[in-house]
Amino acid sequence: MNTPKLIIFDMDGLIFDSERTYMVEIRKALRDLGYELTEEDYKKTVGIRFPEAQEIMKTCYGQDVPYMDAIAVARPRMLARAAEGNLTVKPGIRELLAAIRAAGIPCMIASSSKEETVHVYVEGAGLSDYFTYVFGGDQVVKGKPDPEVFLKCCALAGVRPENALVLEDSVNGIKAGLAAGIPVICIPDMIEPPAELVPQLYALCRDGFEVQELMKCCL
Repeated sequence: MNTPKLIIFDMDGLIFDSERTYMVEIRKALRDLGYELTEEDYKKTVGIRFPEAQEIMKTCYGQDVPYMDAIAVARPRMLARAAEGNLTVKPGIRELLAAIRAAGIPCMIASSSKEETVHVYVEGAGLSDYFTYVFGGDQVVKGKPDPEVFLKCCALAGVRPENALVLEDSVNGIKAGLAAGIPVICIPDMIEPPAELVPQLYALCRDGFEVQELMKCCL
């Protein structure tokens, strides 16, 4: 591996083990509103912004599904948990970030979550100093799988996409990174990447420790 000039991290499901927790919170909120969210349907929303997720929920549960009402209940609970430092950082991510910083490689976050949410999450976990900038889903016109957020990261850093590296867990995030022309390492979370995408990945790793081992030549 050539040393990347920029490493871009997704957040939910990649840095934090937050997708399952969010699923539980949204499921509780929707149940109180008379809807039973399945894990299969929740997985369809992983890696995308709320507006796109709402449209998916409508196709699953009807046009009147109060998805955004459920989000209005679940999101503050997640933010409170994150602000208190009670979100689990996924295995090897802290160590990987420390190694990347020691190597002098800048890192950014490109998340489908709102910018405000990203800051609360990383500050609560004590990870803010590892990232030079964060992009939230509310800072782009088109969310993942569109490459806009990754291209904006590269433009801000003054780095050509082929000289950057993306770390993603979701199918939509992988597609966005590939569409941007950036090498992608996938660390799967709730969903394994489909077989047709695996050959297009730079690597498929199981945790941050494997990524660090893969990058040992440049870290």
